[in-house]
Amino acid sequence: MVDDSKTKSLPRNVTLFTIVFGVASAGIVSPFYEEIFYYGFIYRWLRNRVSMRCARVKISSLIFTLAHFPTINNTE
Repeated sequence: MVDDSKTKSLPRNVTLFTIVFGVASAGIVSPFYEEIFYYGFIYRWLRNRVSMRCARVKISSLIFTLAHFPTINNTE
């Protein structure tokens, strides 16, 4: 059986403002700060510690992937 607690917790009063806010947050703000964090901080930090460019790219990509790996919310 599938747990639908997240679906049940969604607001019932969806307005144009909440839709625009959600799209702006997920489509504009999040990618912007992720680029600053993963490229501006992680990659540059690795650049000073790992000699090969290919290794730096792979390590920073792995960190990005692990941060976005879907989690399993199993309450059973």
